[in-house]
Amino acid sequence: MPWKIREFLDLPPKERTIARHAPFNIDLQARQEYGLWIWVSNNMSEGNTLAYTFEPLFLSPLWNSSFSNKVVYVKSEDFKGWIKNLKEKEVTHILVRQKSVEDKWVDEVKLFLQSLWWAGGLSESFDVVYSDETYKVFRFSTTQNERR
Repeated sequence: MPWKIREFLDLPPKERTIARHAPFNIDLQARQEYGLWIWVSNNMSEGNTLAYTFEPLFLSPLWNSSFSNKVVYVKSEDFKGWIKNLKEKEVTHILVRQKSVEDKWVDEVKLFLQSLWWAGGLSESFDVVYSDETYKVFRFSTTQNERR
C-alpha cells in the first residue's frame, strides 16, 4: 500500500530494514522469520558473531541494522567438530532450528551437566536468548571466549 511505503521511507535510514515491516507486509513464507529478524536487529551488536546451521530463507536479516555484527555458517557432522568450529570462528550466538541435530546436542549437553552438577561441568555454555516455534538463539561462551 502506498501509505506503508511512505511510512517505511519516513523511518531513519538505519531503521529501514526488512525487520521493521509489519508481518502482514512480508511474504507468507517469511512470516515465521519475523520475530527472529526483529530479535537480531535489536540484540546483535558490533563484536557479536552469529552462527547459523542451516540455509535460512534470507541471509541479510541475520545482520543487525548497521551491519556491524558478523554472520558465519557453522555445520559439522558431530558435536565435537561443531564446538571446535564455533570456537575457531569466535561465535557469540548460535541460530538453530527447533529440534535440529544441533538443538538436540545442546539439550544433551545440558542434561549431562545437570547430572554432573558436582563436577563443575564443561568449558562451554549455551544460554537461550531467543526462542519461537521455529528457532532458538543461544548465547555461546567458553572459558576462552567469556561472555562479551
